[in-house]
Amino acid sequence: MQTIPVSGWSHHQAITPDGRYVLSTHPVRNHVSVVDVQTGAQVKLIETDNGPYFVRVTKDGFKAYVSNSGAGTVQEIDTVTWRVTRSFPAGSSPEHMVLSGDESKLYVNNARKGALSIIPGGAGAAKRNTDQ
Repeated sequence: MQTIPVSGWSHHQAITPDGRYVLSTHPVRNHVSVVDVQTGAQVKLIETDNGPYFVRVTKDGFKAYVSNSGAGTVQEIDTVTWRVTRSFPAGSSPEHMVLSGDESKLYVNNARKGALSIIPGGAGAAKRNTDQ
């Protein structure tokens, strides 16, 4: 077991498919932290919209999606550059998410409204630089 300090209270974590990076949402601080599991170092803080809640990584590991329950958005993160690349409206209070089997759609639970948002997804074509 390994304990790695991150910047503030976190809500949810996701691990990239290669097992190298852990992404943690920080709802109070409006960012996602990225920790390199091999070194134990925090390598990036990604600024997000208000209230990042849940994070999901694609099977190929090139994109991550974060639901922002305070802003009503889902943001797409490029895991090669660790930058937000797109933002989607996702209804009121988007929280938990699941990608369809072919990753063409992202299903987002709108907890306070009792609804489901469906967002077009898609695995990235970029290649990860393993020297990061």
